[in-house]
Amino acid sequence: MGDKKYPLEFYFLFLISYFLFLTFFASCGSRGDPKPPEPYREVGVVKDLKASRRDDGIYLTWRMPKAKDFPTKAIKGFVILRAEVPQGVRVEDANYLSIDFIVPGKGKVFEYIDKDTRRDKTYAYKIVTMDKNARMSRDSKIAIVIGERAEIEERQVHQPEAPTGLLAVYASKSIILTWDEVSEVRLYRVYRSIVREATEGFVLIGETVTPAFTDRDVEPSKKYYYRVTATGQLEGPSSGVIEVTTEAH
Repeated sequence: MGDKKYPLEFYFLFLISYFLFLTFFASCGSRGDPKPPEPYREVGVVKDLKASRRDDGIYLTWRMPKAKDFPTKAIKGFVILRAEVPQGVRVEDANYLSIDFIVPGKGKVFEYIDKDTRRDKTYAYKIVTMDKNARMSRDSKIAIVIGERAEIEERQVHQPEAPTGLLAVYASKSIILTWDEVSEVRLYRVYRSIVREATEGFVLIGETVTPAFTDRDVEPSKKYYYRVTATGQLEGPSSGVIEVTTEAH
């Protein structure tokens, strides 16, 4: 028996059907594939972090991260870091611990209230951004809230009064200065000038813990001008200026 022959229309319809079949299954295979994420070099850093004390705790606000080519839809959340800052410790050296994780909502400004605080403690905060691939940003800038006790202590820093009763005597080729004692001082500072009117010309020549000072570095037949300050936690205002003329040798 010879081979059965088909008309050309049959082959044409077969090729069209086969092409449509391949196209259909190819499209079914790619329909559910996810789109690749938009590329970015680094996770954006939070900006404009601010902290303030309220009756219900410490109130934080910040804005969306700012980074080149960083899509906001890539953010998974924000890690809140807090440190209790002891007196005398720099905020950069404090021990920061994670206290919460915030999932972003709508809007460009975010807020958080830290209710687990004490009013007499000083706290420092910083925030880290996490993207959906669990990559972390660099730390934000630090926001600080000073404890009320520290604020009181800062306001109560003692500044001594200006020394009064400044006297000067030239004797034994030296100038001896005395003045009235000032309470609650750590030391006194003695300044000298050779021109009375030139207030900026006064130079520190010595310190003493008692209300007396002897200046032995003087020349004969010369005028000197002196003033004294008292220093506690801060240096206080200056005494009046006194003039002394040395004798010829």
